[in-house]
Amino acid sequence: MAYFPWDLPLETAESDPISRHFVSESFSAADQEDGTTYYYIDMDGFRYFSIQVDDTPGVAGDQTYTIEATNQDDGTAAASCSYDDVTNAWLGVASFATDFYATRDTPVACKYIRIKVVRANDGEGNEDGAWDIYVKKLY
Repeated sequence: MAYFPWDLPLETAESDPISRHFVSESFSAADQEDGTTYYYIDMDGFRYFSIQVDDTPGVAGDQTYTIEATNQDDGTAAASCSYDDVTNAWLGVASFATDFYATRDTPVACKYIRIKVVRANDGEGNEDGAWDIYVKKLY
């Protein structure tokens, strides 16, 4: 029996929709002294994200992690945009001080997300901090 293209059922769904794809980013720091470090995530075209931070145990000092966002999309470099702290509004806590995993599964509309890491001395002269940050963004 011969089949012709018009005899076959029409394909009505994507076999690999972009809405199921994700993009990964990661950042690492070792031997960080006191101060603030920023990591920038371009969210252009993405709606959801998750962040995992592995704060290195046994390393002196303390880190505080917050999430900031901007809608500024006028060609300004990510590091020069104006950001607002959205940690509490988006994730329900003021900040994180150790390992954490945070997921934003409600769509967000922003140009950049900035992870802010504030490093503080442990009071004993030890000023080295270390962490790994893993990010997944979904369309």
